[in-house]
Order: sequence, then C-alpha cells, then structure tokens
Amino acid sequence: MCGAEFIMIASLGAIIVTFTFYVFIYFLDRSKHIGWLTIGWFIGLIANSFRYLIVVSPNNNEFLLLGNGVFYIISNLCVFTGALLYVNKKTPKWLIFGALILILSLIIDQFSLLAKVPLIIATLCFVGGMRIWAGIVLLRGSTRGSIQYCLGWIFFLWSTNFGPLSLLFLDGKIRYFAYIAYFAYEVVSFSLAIGFLMLYIRQTNESYKRNKLHIKYVNIHDKLTGVYNRDFYEDIIQNLVNNSEQIPLSFILCDVNGLKLVNDTLGHKQGDELIKKIANLLASICRKDDLLIRWGGDEFLLILPSTSNGDAQEIATRVREALVLYPPEPIPLSMALGVATITGKGESIEDVFKKAEEDMYTNKLRDGSNTKLAIINALGQLLFKKDYETKEHVDRLESLVREMGFQLDLPESIIENYCLVAKLHDIGKITIPEYILHKPGPLNSSEWECMKKHADSGYRLALSTSEFASIAEAILYHHEHWDGNGYPQGLSGHDIPLSSRIIAIADAYDVMVHNRPYKKAMSKKYALDELIRCSGTQFDPDLVDVFLNVNPL
Repeated sequence: MCGAEFIMIASLGAIIVTFTFYVFIYFLDRSKHIGWLTIGWFIGLIANSFRYLIVVSPNNNEFLLLGNGVFYIISNLCVFTGALLYVNKKTPKWLIFGALILILSLIIDQFSLLAKVPLIIATLCFVGGMRIWAGIVLLRGSTRGSIQYCLGWIFFLWSTNFGPLSLLFLDGKIRYFAYIAYFAYEVVSFSLAIGFLMLYIRQTNESYKRNKLHIKYVNIHDKLTGVYNRDFYEDIIQNLVNNSEQIPLSFILCDVNGLKLVNDTLGHKQGDELIKKIANLLASICRKDDLLIRWGGDEFLLILPSTSNGDAQEIATRVREALVLYPPEPIPLSMALGVATITGKGESIEDVFKKAEEDMYTNKLRDGSNTKLAIINALGQLLFKKDYETKEHVDRLESLVREMGFQLDLPESIIENYCLVAKLHDIGKITIPEYILHKPGPLNSSEWECMKKHADSGYRLALSTSEFASIAEAILYHHEHWDGNGYPQGLSGHDIPLSSRIIAIADAYDVMVHNRPYKKAMSKKYALDELIRCSGTQFDPDLVDVFLNVNPL
C-alpha cells in the first residue's frame, strides 16, 4: 500500500468513527445542529470515498471527479448549516441557491481538464467563504479560550483548503508532500468534528447540572409563590432547633383570610394572585436569615432564627401594618397571625406550634368583625364595578327591608341581619358574564338559565366564609315564589325563609320603579298594583300588606 492510499484510508477511518459518534449523539439528543453536522460528516465520507477512488484509479475518471466535487459542496453546506444552527442562525436561501448553481455547473461542464481548473478553484473559494463565515459567527458569540472560540479559528484554518489545493497543484510534482498536506488538512477537519462533540458534551454536562439544581429547587420550593415549601421545613427544622446559635427561634404562623371567597367569585387564577401578593409582602418584610415557607393552601410560616418573642411580635406588627397599606384589590389583604418562640427551656416543636396556632385563631376571632366588614365592602365594590346599577339598588333595598322589619316589630339584630341579606342577595352575579348583566333587552332562554344560577352561586359564596354562612339560605331562596313556581328549588309558603320573602317583595318593587338595561321604569302605582296582583302567587300575601302599609298608594 502506497503512502497516498494509507493517508486516504486513515482519513476515511477517522470520518467513519466521527460519523458513528454523531449518529449516536443525534439519536440521544435530536438537536437540529447535531443532525445537520451528522449529515455533513456522512456526505463528507462519500466525498472522501470518491477521493480515495481517484487516488487508486490509474486514470482521472470524470465521474469520480464530478462525484467528489458535488458531495464536497453538499457536505460543507451541511456542516455550515449545523454551525449556524448552533448559534441559533439560519443558512441564507441565496447561499443554498449559489451552491445549487455551482453543482449544476460541475455536472454540465464537459470541457478539458485545464478548463475545469477555474471551476474547481471557484468551488474551493465558495466552500472557503462558507467556512470563514462560520468562523466569524462562532467567534462573535464566544469568549476567548472557550471551545467555541477555538472552533471559530479552526474554521478559519479549514477555509484555506490547503489539502485540496495541494492535491490540485502538487500532485504529480511533489506527490508525497501533497498527501502529507492533505492528511494535515483532514486532521483539521477531524479536530472540527471533535470540537463540536466536545461542545455537546459540555452542554450536556451543564444541562445536567442545571436540571439537578432545578430538581433540587422544585423539591424545596412552592411552585406558585417561589418560597420554601413544607418539605424544606422538614429537612431543616431539627438542625435549627438543635443549633444553640439559632435559639431563641421564633415562628409566625399566618392564615390568609378570604382565599376561598376569591376563588369562588373571581376564579382560582385571582386566588393564586392573592397568594402571590401575600408571599411577596411577607418576603419583603423578611430579614436576611429569616425563612418564609408556604405551610398550606392559605397558610404561611415565618421562621425567625435568633429572634426573641418580643422581636417576633414587632415583626408581626410590621406585617399587619403592611397589610393595611396594601392596595385592597380585589379584596383587602388580610391575615390572622400567631407568634410562638422556642427559648431552649425544653419546649417541643409540637408544643410551640400548638401555641402559635392558638395565638393565630385567637387573633382571627378577635379581628373577625373587622375582617367581615372589609370583605363586605370589597364584595360590594366588586359588584358595583360589574353592574353599574347595583350600588343604588342595594342602598334602596336596605332601606325598604329595614322599614318592613320595623313594621313587623322584628328585633334590631334580626333587622340588621336582613339588611346584610339585602346587601349581598345578588352577590352571585359576580359569577355572571357582564354581557348578560348589561344586555339591553330581554334575555334568551340560555341567558336566563345562566342568570338564574346567581342565587345558587351567591349561596355557595356565602357559605365559603363563616361570616356569611348564616345568611346563605336567605340568599339562595330570594327568588322562590309563594306558590312554589320560583327557583332554584321550588319552595312554597312558609318553607321559604322570612328574610327571602321580604327581599323578594322589596327587590321586585325596586326593579319595577327604576330603569334597567332591558326596560324603562314603571310608575309607583303600577308597581304596587303589580305586587297586589301577584300576592298569593309570587309573593307572601301578608308581607305584601305590610309593604303596602310602608309604601301606600
């Protein structure tokens, strides 16, 4: 075997090994740039096979020369595409078009060998230009000394085409020097292939490290808020408790008020936003060494190392002040807080947590009336924004209900409860689409069925918070009829709560005598006549008489 054949076979062997590695990596990774590089090295193997056949052939076979040239161009175009894809760039269409023209020129050219030389030079220049371009692109996005930086310079060296040029001009003159130069050229090509493999290995290693860190992060952080989760607490609590430098160790247990209400009225997306706001507020108050943990669906835990109970109480006060100052949208941020401290005097973590929970629930009961008022006002504002007539309607309705309560000689506490029903009787409309609420005309059957659901929605909303649970049934039944033809359950007579029967009359009257999106206001006389007409069917006849005493013709 002559030296030239040995060099060619060695080059083919190196390309086969490289191609095998790339095929294996591509099926592992499926990256586009690896795919194009794999195709490029495969087509390069074909081009070099033609080159080998040219070397061992006694004559310059035209077909072998053509095959070598065509596959040489295609191989380099694929490698160029892979290099650009690595840096998220695409091969220009005009370059692909230029390569096709060059290939067609090689195919149709039938002149003498001397006439072919300019075309071969043009091919080498075209390929060299692509390699220079790839080198520039890689250098621009790299740092000095990195693998990508080295690959950029290898592309520049590869662009000289000193291997093919040595065969073109030195073959037959300084034959062995030509093949040594070609072998060096193939070493450069092989280095390029190895370089991209090293890039892949480095990327894979970095990706593995990132994934490992991400998994660790996910395991100990709450997905919604990004704060620590309960698993993290379980991992670190014993170390904190057993570390004397962290004692006294204080805890602030926080319970978010109104989360279920927001979920039921505005949807879980708004509920999630409420939780994130709370988390951000607590995080802004935390000191450097404090730990914020999402303890449950609507609970957070602040762990305060090296913090006395007095200092923890001050931090809890800062939290309460921040809640008051926070913009009250969609409802005011509100939390019940409980503080407890491990002082190192033999307390168990369970006992300390029990104390924090007791403190939290004590504060929740103490602040219950304020929370109730805040939620009522917030719900009113939400409903006012959704239905422009609701505020005035509610105010008038409260007045009518109060007058009827006085006429019935009901206790003041009952009257106040009925007024609360009046304020929230249509709270379920928060869940009704605005186009139905504001439709300037009668509702069709499907829209009416949707509107009728507001009674049940209001019932569920009232049940979602203990403050309104006592009026939930009154809200549910305020559209029931005395004769049993109302909704949602078709109750009749005295099975309908008194508060619902009172609201039904006052609500119907106020709707009749005021403009609505779908009708004009009626006269007071017409409205009262309508109440009389529906007495005993839609309305409680005794309560209609009471209403007429309060609002005579």
